[in-house]
Amino acid sequence: VALSQDGLFVAGGTERGVIEIWNTDGSRAVDHIAAHAGTVGAMAYAPSGRLLVTGGADGAVKVWSTDGTLRQGFASAHQGMVRAIAFTSDGSAFATAGDDGLVRLWGSDGTSRHSGMAGHEAWVRALTFAADGTVLASAGDDGAVRLWTQAGQAIGIPLRGHDGSASAVAFSTDGSQIVTGGYFDSRVRRWKIDAVPQE
Repeated sequence: VALSQDGLFVAGGTERGVIEIWNTDGSRAVDHIAAHAGTVGAMAYAPSGRLLVTGGADGAVKVWSTDGTLRQGFASAHQGMVRAIAFTSDGSAFATAGDDGLVRLWGSDGTSRHSGMAGHEAWVRALTFAADGTVLASAGDDGAVRLWTQAGQAIGIPLRGHDGSASAVAFSTDGSQIVTGGYFDSRVRRWKIDAVPQE
């Protein structure tokens, strides 16, 4: 499920690869878009609310207008399920990740900015950008949280503080800290960005 930041639209995806878009007053805005071959694994609205990006079990990443028009589609963006999508706060770029352990960066028009940032050794479950868009954080089933630049460079060494999957990650408002959540250990950890050990 994804909610547009302007509060006008809610999008949902099904195991059959269908996405539906509602107005937040409960009326249906767009009905039954056959988006993916298999489960819709992730979706996110651009900050403007005018674009919706979806990813599925087919490994495809698709960019939609809010009226349900397909603007861009990439059939083999990932191998396996796409599990996480995140936009920069200005909407100029978004990131995707999933079962192949790769993190990919895209322009808001759907152009690929990086063929894939490798670093995780298992599924990537969560992505988030710092408020200024310069740093991207990814969290995965290998228990690692990794930081990346928009140029695709790893920042420091992986942060490891969870027993099992790291399944959630968020930046503080000023970007100086990140908070991570573990699936199996039910722990929440806080990290200072300027204290991340370097390679």
